[in-house]
Amino acid sequence: MVNRRAYRRVKVNSIEKKSLFSSLQNQKAAILGLDIAKLEIVACLRLESGEFERPWSVLNPTGIGDLVKICQELRDQGLQIRVALESTGTYADALRMAMDNAKFEVVRVGGKSVSDYREIFDGVPSQHDGKDAAMIAELCAIGKGKLWNYKPQSESMCEIAYQVRRMDAFQKEVVQWHGRFEAHLARHWPELSQLIKPGRASVLKLLLKHAGPAEIAAGKDVVEQMMRWSKGKISEAMASSILHCACTTGGIPMTRQDKDWMKEICTRLWESKNSVKLCEKAIGKQLQLDLFWSKYVNDVGASTLGVILSKLGDPRDYESAGAFLKASGLNLKELSSGKRIGEKAITKRGPSAVRRWLYFWALRAVQKEELREWYYRFHHQHFGNADRPSSHRKMKGIVALMRKLMKALWSSMHKGEAFEYGKVIAAVAKPKRRRRRKTKSSPTESN
Repeated sequence: MVNRRAYRRVKVNSIEKKSLFSSLQNQKAAILGLDIAKLEIVACLRLESGEFERPWSVLNPTGIGDLVKICQELRDQGLQIRVALESTGTYADALRMAMDNAKFEVVRVGGKSVSDYREIFDGVPSQHDGKDAAMIAELCAIGKGKLWNYKPQSESMCEIAYQVRRMDAFQKEVVQWHGRFEAHLARHWPELSQLIKPGRASVLKLLLKHAGPAEIAAGKDVVEQMMRWSKGKISEAMASSILHCACTTGGIPMTRQDKDWMKEICTRLWESKNSVKLCEKAIGKQLQLDLFWSKYVNDVGASTLGVILSKLGDPRDYESAGAFLKASGLNLKELSSGKRIGEKAITKRGPSAVRRWLYFWALRAVQKEELREWYYRFHHQHFGNADRPSSHRKMKGIVALMRKLMKALWSSMHKGEAFEYGKVIAAVAKPKRRRRRKTKSSPTESN
């Protein structure tokens, strides 16, 4: 694009079709790059010769029909068209479905690839919608795209995705209300967090009934109530310590408004936690109905497996375990130059919810007998990082275990076998014992 004002847009209804068709008579194939925003779609046609047409401006979503129509007319003229677009949010879903219904091939181009290509494309580091559409078409032409035709999900997968969205929303509410809860406790009852985890069900029930430490200290049968609410998880000594803590607290006395706010926090936190549990049960129930997925629910966890399937899709659709890791953002990157050798780290691309639930899975898996010894050796033996603290090694071991779990899950699903923790870590051969080599004594020494 060396013409003056090459990125100036033309409305799709204002295109002169006769001149467009005549200019494309000698062309056999073209790629339509699309940059999709909430209210506008910018389309740029890249010809087989490497030349570009001016970008077209299309209203989103009211102008999708006009864009599909002109693509069909170009196909009727003998031009094979592929549609390329970025994987940005849900603004492109309606257009993907329309192009798929019109039998056009849809290709996905990574947004990071488009961002990195901006100065290579025309020598200018600027970035705008018209240029993005042209870069998407160019990257698709050089093979940097993957097929992305619209495929409606099955009824069971739609239910799982629905419950995963609800669970993620309620989990965020739990984190927010828990933060407010701890902040309110730090002001009026700071000693409680030192004795027991404040978000426990028995503590929430206690504060829902009494609202504050002064009411707990004046209450009756508080120790028995806590032991009953905890179902035996809180001992009598711990319950007595909590009661004594309420009597001797140095926190600020609570006003009526503080007590009402404490009750409201506990109510919202209780409801959000229960909603998360209900979503987890619904996901597990839906997965148990499928003969294939039911083999992995107990070992992987219903919530973790549901998040993986809804965010990444079926692991069997990935060509390799490396592609599966890359989709979850667990593939490694390295920044090295000259004598500096950078430490490897994960890219953290892809859905963050997948990595969050994989982290929870790794914390559960590390307690398994098959993995406990490996994890202990990992963060106690310093493999080239003797200057790193043990906490860094522990976190690095959890991330390494997340990668191994994903590889093992992909392998077991491709083979149709049940998931086994014994196959996650390859058996490490013990070093052979070095024996001293016996030297032959000389004749003089024997005499």
